[in-house]
Amino acid sequence: MAEQQVTGRIATYDDQRVHRREWFIERVGWAALIAFTAAAALGVTGSSGPLNRRQASAGGLVVDHHRFIRHQSPYELRIRVPSDAPRPTVIAIDRTYLDGATIAQVVPAATSAGATDDRCTFTFAPGTDQAVFQLETSRYGAHAGSIGVLGGPEVRIDQFIWP
Repeated sequence: MAEQQVTGRIATYDDQRVHRREWFIERVGWAALIAFTAAAALGVTGSSGPLNRRQASAGGLVVDHHRFIRHQSPYELRIRVPSDAPRPTVIAIDRTYLDGATIAQVVPAATSAGATDDRCTFTFAPGTDQAVFQLETSRYGAHAGSIGVLGGPEVRIDQFIWP
């Protein structure tokens, strides 16, 4: 029960149960703030950090990508093809992956590009062993797809897009 105390001309109430509840809520708020700050520093919120950069590889094919992305923020896929890949190099990316993204730039520029029902292909000049796709996403949530060299190895990448 609240106990009334009179100090000078001000009456105050001392209710320990209310104070304990307020202290608990304050501590939960501080813990949430610290957890969010730590997650941001580690890259979980879509910034660069040790938990955000991922590398998928198979048979000499290496795809560097972000695990967490912010909606409508630019990001890149860095694709390194195996040295024994057929020449000219043809990189194939799932249509389902590209349906949720816009390609802003490809470096080096592909000599040709094509599409089938399930994948988009990008042909690069002989001697090209790396390509960088700069993209921007237009969806939210889980995002996955396969990237590979036509007639060669293929890797699957999983990403999460924050609003």
